[in-house]
Amino acid sequence: MSRLYRAALPEDYVHNPETGLWELSFDQRPVAGTRAVSPEEGAAQYNAARDRFKSAVSAVRQRPEPVFSFTAMTEWVVEHGTKEQCQAVQIMFDARDKHEFDLAVRDGLKVLPGHLDFAYFFGRFSDRMRVSVPLREQLSQRLS
Repeated sequence: MSRLYRAALPEDYVHNPETGLWELSFDQRPVAGTRAVSPEEGAAQYNAARDRFKSAVSAVRQRPEPVFSFTAMTEWVVEHGTKEQCQAVQIMFDARDKHEFDLAVRDGLKVLPGHLDFAYFFGRFSDRMRVSVPLREQLSQRLS
């Protein structure tokens, strides 16, 4: 993570006689641990809250980029997908009409990861025909 966060130490707290609480000198935001009964308790709360925040930010940054094309979705499934995920995409390819395709998409929601949603939700029934034959063959080989 490129941004550094300062950890709170008990020495960073100043006693506020009006409230009777210890306040963190370098952070006045209403964040857990900025005001506490004791400096040690405040430092522990503040540092734990910062750790949770950093891990949440890290999880968001590590999320895969959304996939917008049926070809990219098929490539992802061929490279990384499970047999069940490959089967879901194959059923989308095999759909004879829009209704069958919509049913296959609904079933695919159960097994395909969320970053692939754009490819089949906002794509059209005909988009699946833009996938190259060699890539479709690779998908078939994964299933055999």
